Amino acid sequence: MNVQENHEIIIEKCPFFEEVNGKLLEEVESIEYPLTNVTNVKAKQSDWYTKSANIKRIHSWVLDLIKEKYPDVTKHLIFPSMGKLEITNTWFARYGQGDHTVSHNHIPSTFSWSYYVKCPSGSPPLIFTTSGKEINPVEGEVIIFPSFLNHHVSSNECDDRIVLAGNFTFVLTSNYYNYEGA
Repeated sequence: MNVQENHEIIIEKCPFFEEVNGKLLEEVESIEYPLTNVTNVKAKQSDWYTKSANIKRIHSWVLDLIKEKYPDVTKHLIFPSMGKLEITNTWFARYGQGDHTVSHNHIPSTFSWSYYVKCPSGSPPLIFTTSGKEINPVEGEVIIFPSFLNHHVSSNECDDRIVLAGNFTFVLTSNYYNYEGA
């Protein structure tokens, strides 16, 4: 049986992108890329846990968008009063000519996102593999989607397509599952 995705995807322009993108571009020049061609990203990739004040600002904005666009998000999660969404990882992907990302998902995360720092002409879209739905990258925009959706990026036809990506995961904060003494 084949099924196609039918989930809301959030696409929003960052209200402070002109300010933050310049700072993120400076950071991109100063970091290392230890995961280059090691993961599903067949391009330069930073560490999974890349951090900075500018990235934290993007995290806060993305989390606010999730809360705004999915106001009942916790109703869809198990035991909503016992956990919260937390950023679990963030990385840069820096694509050169011919670089791409193979189809994958971000399970066990809850929401994944791609923020476009730099998108020269020839930057390929983010493609949701099952449906074939393509979303063209726009500098300063974020795409937020449920983490279980398979997605990929076809061959890049430009130099220096730069994406900041990450995951939010629902994390239990309650000791509900402690059956000690039961």
